[in-house]
Amino acid sequence: MRTPRKGYVCFLVGLFVAFLVLATYWTFAPLRRTCEAESQSKSNRSHIPRGSTISYIIHQKWDDYNIPTVFIQWVKSWRRHHPKWQYWFWTNDSGRRLVAKRYPQYLDMYDNYPSNIHRSDALRYFVMHEFGGVYADLDIESLKPIDPITARHHCLLSLETEAHGILLYSTPNGQVSNALLACRPKHPFYKFVIENLHRTAKTDVFSSTGPFMLQKRYDQYSAMGCYGRDFVQLAKPDDFMPSFDDQPVAIERLKLACQKITIEKDRKRICKRLRQQNYQNIFPPPTSYTDHKWVHTYTNQFRQKYGKSAEKLVDIRNLQINITDVKLQM
Repeated sequence: MRTPRKGYVCFLVGLFVAFLVLATYWTFAPLRRTCEAESQSKSNRSHIPRGSTISYIIHQKWDDYNIPTVFIQWVKSWRRHHPKWQYWFWTNDSGRRLVAKRYPQYLDMYDNYPSNIHRSDALRYFVMHEFGGVYADLDIESLKPIDPITARHHCLLSLETEAHGILLYSTPNGQVSNALLACRPKHPFYKFVIENLHRTAKTDVFSSTGPFMLQKRYDQYSAMGCYGRDFVQLAKPDDFMPSFDDQPVAIERLKLACQKITIEKDRKRICKRLRQQNYQNIFPPPTSYTDHKWVHTYTNQFRQKYGKSAEKLVDIRNLQINITDVKLQM
């Protein structure tokens, strides 16, 4: 016979379980509704190519129009492989103007970020949500037209090379990167990212606006079951980021990770390949659309590695790459 005490305990356990179920529903039901509402919304589709939902726009960004000359070759690679795409170049000024005009409720948060790196990270999410297209950091080289992969998906996230995801970050399913993004405009994923930026605004740049934050939001979003036009596809690491960070500090971290005794097959496989390559990058495979150069402009290593090409500046408007004036788009 059940005692009153046991019955009371069972009642409390049942109440707690019911609370968890309701809390989960209250937390994620709005996101499901967001998926449905965003799918039905009418977005600006004037830049969307036939047969695809990802806009024919390449977005890149720097503090102003004067970029270090080291980036010239990689910027030109995007125009060379995508002559029919529009090229939009964002600056601190035009980025803030976009937030102020289209997302004024987030302007205070945007202005109060502790650094331009935070604002640069956050801006790409606003750009993706508002206009769609492909965003690429200036240190990403285009190896061939990206059209074949963007034509097959509504929204794409890039993954860092396996050496980073498995060895440095211990994320067996891959580490999401925010250095290259591709998506249709008004996608609910970026609405979800933007609406939650305030939750991490006071943490370090990687966790507040960078790849660690984006990884967390992707995990949360993918668990909600948004499919079809609202689905977010993870690209293979070799699609966009086949190379690993070859800065001295990163190489030392990789070597230390490979010195640890492990029974994990993936770690053994990656470490074996790194040793065979003497911890040096080889040319990307022919299947790669882009390659990330891991320049790290915010560190002293940038100037040490690239010397004068890191210090000498050139006005990107003088490169004859037909830049679209983003001011006319807002």
